[in-house]
Amino acid sequence: MSAQPANEGSPPNDVATTSTSLPAVDSVQQVVGKAAKGVAHAVHSTLLPVDIPADGICGFSRPQALVLAALSDTLVAPLNPEETARLVATAQSVRNAQSVSEDVINFAQISGGTMELVKNMIDYLRKVAHPDQLQNVQTVLWVLSTSPGSFLLTGSSTPVHRLDRNAREKVVSKLFHSPLAPLRALMKSIYGVVILNTYGEPYLGKDRNPFLKVIGYPEGPHIERPLPDPTDIWRPSFLDLQGLVGPNDGEEIRLACDVVVVGSGAGGGVVAGELAQAGHDVLVLEKAFYTHPSELPYTAKPSFELLFERSGALGSEDGSMQVLTGNAWGGGTAVNWSASLRLPSKVREEWAAKYNLPYFMSLDYANAVDAVCTRVGVSTDAIEHNASNSLLMEGLGRLGMPHGVIAQNTGSQSHECGFCCFGCPYGTKQGTHLTFLRDAAESGNARFIEGCTVDRVLHKGGRAIGVKGTVIERGTGRTRKIVVKAKKIVLSAGSLHSPAILLRSGLRNPNIGKHLRLHPCTHVFGVFRNSEKPINTYSGSIMTVLGTPAENAHGDGYGSKLEISCMHPAMFASCVPWRSAEEHKRLLALYDRMVPVLVIGRDSDATKGHVNLDKTGTPRIEYTISPKDQISLAAGVEAGIKALIAAGATEIITNQRGVDPFSIDPEKVNDILTSKEFGNYLAKVRKWGFQPTWAPLFTAHQMGTCRMAGSASQGACNPDGRTWEVDGLYVADASLFPTASGVNPMVTTLSLGYAVAQRVKESLRGTAKL
Repeated sequence: MSAQPANEGSPPNDVATTSTSLPAVDSVQQVVGKAAKGVAHAVHSTLLPVDIPADGICGFSRPQALVLAALSDTLVAPLNPEETARLVATAQSVRNAQSVSEDVINFAQISGGTMELVKNMIDYLRKVAHPDQLQNVQTVLWVLSTSPGSFLLTGSSTPVHRLDRNAREKVVSKLFHSPLAPLRALMKSIYGVVILNTYGEPYLGKDRNPFLKVIGYPEGPHIERPLPDPTDIWRPSFLDLQGLVGPNDGEEIRLACDVVVVGSGAGGGVVAGELAQAGHDVLVLEKAFYTHPSELPYTAKPSFELLFERSGALGSEDGSMQVLTGNAWGGGTAVNWSASLRLPSKVREEWAAKYNLPYFMSLDYANAVDAVCTRVGVSTDAIEHNASNSLLMEGLGRLGMPHGVIAQNTGSQSHECGFCCFGCPYGTKQGTHLTFLRDAAESGNARFIEGCTVDRVLHKGGRAIGVKGTVIERGTGRTRKIVVKAKKIVLSAGSLHSPAILLRSGLRNPNIGKHLRLHPCTHVFGVFRNSEKPINTYSGSIMTVLGTPAENAHGDGYGSKLEISCMHPAMFASCVPWRSAEEHKRLLALYDRMVPVLVIGRDSDATKGHVNLDKTGTPRIEYTISPKDQISLAAGVEAGIKALIAAGATEIITNQRGVDPFSIDPEKVNDILTSKEFGNYLAKVRKWGFQPTWAPLFTAHQMGTCRMAGSASQGACNPDGRTWEVDGLYVADASLFPTASGVNPMVTTLSLGYAVAQRVKESLRGTAKL
């Protein structure tokens, strides 16, 4: 297969996501610098149904806010009568409805450019963007508000907010397909912000969101079965910081323990539980604040803001990759989709041979995997595939493509919970927040602090002696410095923050922050118009089928896998491609008849990703998908397309903006996979490919930035998880991975946490109390 671009109507060879991640400042400023020079600051009249105050909105000038409103009103535009009639017909056709639904008409009239939504978007941008990224957005918006700047960037001398909708759609399409990668990335980011703020809340103003009403989306996670009593789900206790210091702001919190664990996720949670149960005094520092499952919002925008790093808007510096990473008590185990896959044997062999880590071929490692799988209840016993997983399995099976069942960490219990991406409301998913951390608490040997960010590790004479950081008091928001002295330090802050802490602490191993692997992802969607019942991919047991026809696309263990996304409406709306406002709303109206196949690549090129510190000490992500990995995604997308058609899909949609939907003629369905028409379609999918900023890419898995290896030249940590440079300083999270795991990394991370915990236990034997 080839991931090379088409010669006509396709992306050039520079290497777009529908995410809200923002590109770096330098690239954008280079693009708009010429346009900004000498352009007079002017306020233009608007053809929009909303006006902006003369003094702007929340730090955005009036011209900047007008352009944002214009782009928003174009991406989510009120439809005209003819378009509305077509939308109503689409909505009726898949629901066998005879009467015109007022909800569909109201949905057709939704605008993303209302004053309320524009204010919300600006507030959101100010919250999630780095200062330089926010400056990018404001600079481009201002340039687009001027005639010279608009002409330079779009070819239209009339600024976008002075154009009618048809002309604005042409401008937006040009921005999406700009030859300038930074502009494509920025347009993708604005698109994600607009979609999340328009469709990510259950209400628009005082009224229920019409889109959610059209598709029958529930207001909360009560659709599967009755919710448990809140007291049935364990609630941890945290140290009262006000009781540790006096009332003066300058006072520092000082604590001591045997082991301080930084992070509560799949690595840190296991370490804390294992060491506390062994009798050691453990202190867990978590930068997120705890929220009980009964108190979580379970809607898209509030959940992203509460449970994900930078509210889900984290991304690579070039804006090509959205990076979803949990920011919660329990880390990613609190918000993942329950997929519990063991590290494949081929990957274990690769790690053992290439990185001098024979442990991964041992029964000792197999025992570690068994131990953690038992504790978090990994099993396939009670899995009942929901509609979307069943259709993927049917299509793969009909074509003889290899597939299997994905185990879940649900303790062999039935788990019909489509809201687990926002935290399991039933407490069935057994993340570290309900298992190993509970073990730690119930041992009586563990203490927990929330809202605590570790700045650096304290070390002296080549030995770790503690950590220093900042803690925010719940309720008051007051910040305190905190110093924790400990015999051993375990960093489990994840593949972005663990290397950042090591770098801020002065460690110099050249592997720290390097070798970032991300499992790049894309989607292919199948429309099942003939489904008598809603498919609702968020309903029932989620992510239970694994397709592997493309897992070895290159013959070396690298390729991609197929799974089913638990895709809620706002997530879906941001992932389907935008070609026009009408077409986008047509796709949304088909939401409950769609099957979203997730294509997960195993990225192979470690030179393309790393984590750096900016001048404030904040980690920034450099990542570009390699040509080889683009081919892996294309192979997975092709397999997903064929499986969806075999399962009965009537239309196929990739999220490649240059590839139109493919409709299946019911009269020719039996011959469609061998037809010339289908062959031409696949050729276009391959040629368009998945080049950075041209196709929306995202990831929920970050690995490898403190990788372990048999020598300091190959890795930042030794085979025990200890840093080569500082004794007593360990890492226990997915940053230890020598390469991408090729499967959902939770079980492997749990097993490494378990293995590191055993090494820490051994090093503590016979040591004196602090």
